[in-house]
Amino acid sequence: LSSNARWTGVPLKTVLDKAGVKPAAREVVFFGADRGDEEVEWRNDKFKVQQQFGRALTREKALSSEPMLVWALNGDPLTIHQGMPLRLLMPGWYGVNNVKWLSEIHAQ
Repeated sequence: LSSNARWTGVPLKTVLDKAGVKPAAREVVFFGADRGDEEVEWRNDKFKVQQQFGRALTREKALSSEPMLVWALNGDPLTIHQGMPLRLLMPGWYGVNNVKWLSEIHAQ
């Protein structure tokens, strides 16, 4: 599936440069507001943990011209389904890498 759209936002690089990401940071992790419980097994014990959706980019990819933080689609604010109020847009990448409901950005 592919489509064309006009996104409104700011290049991620602009935001990271303004934030003063330190040279030691090797990747940037993006967390969405969506969470869910998951049962994990460790050493034969089962634990319920809450997982937050997240994706990471290398420093080089995060500081490239491609990624954007967007808040509008075709001139209209993003809807909840589209990831409002803010989402990461990775042109040409699978949809799962376009983190919706963006709530945190960690440079690590």
